[in-house]
Amino acid sequence: MPVHLHTHSWYSLLEGASGPDALLDRAAEHGYAALALTDSNNLYAATTFAEAAKRRGIRPLFGACLRQNRWRCVALIANRDGYRNLCRVLSRLKTQMQKCYREYAFD
Repeated sequence: MPVHLHTHSWYSLLEGASGPDALLDRAAEHGYAALALTDSNNLYAATTFAEAAKRRGIRPLFGACLRQNRWRCVALIANRDGYRNLCRVLSRLKTQMQKCYREYAFD
């Protein structure tokens, strides 16, 4: 049974065109038992994705595509501790990005 472990929704600006419902509908059409949502540097769709997956009988897998400059890494979580740790990593990434923007901002 195939499972996509790296899927972007429209919460990944300029990288995904479909919402969580559309992604899950497509996965259900193809008989997927699970689907991972890995938006870039965020977990904004996690709740919506989980609720929609449950309605369709698809196991939701959570993660994020961690991006900084040219570097990318897909991180999937296995439990609550993983979710908490991924939230911390995402917060640090956003803080570093904000510092970088302020450093190069023009007055």
